[in-house]
Amino acid sequence: MRLTTREKKAVAQAVCTRCRQAGKKQKTVILDEFVRTTGYNRKYAVRVLNRYAKAAVLILGGKALRLKAAKARRPANRTAKPVYGPEVLRCLRLPGM
Repeated sequence: MRLTTREKKAVAQAVCTRCRQAGKKQKTVILDEFVRTTGYNRKYAVRVLNRYAKAAVLILGGKALRLKAAKARRPANRTAKPVYGPEVLRCLRLPGM
């Protein structure tokens, strides 16, 4: 029997709360159980559980809102200085181009 995506998310949330309170040996057992239940690859299962651990849940007006931590942004469009001059590029181009 396969689980739907919603069921997998619900299982991940429940398992994540158990993992936060467990020790190292219990986490291994919990992870094995989670992998068997969802059918996920072990490494992917760890990533899924870590994603739920980092998210905070805020309840507003009876609706649960999941808050994510902001990612660090890369500097926008770094431009590299040209390495070769126009005379070198002229030699490298094929004739007729």
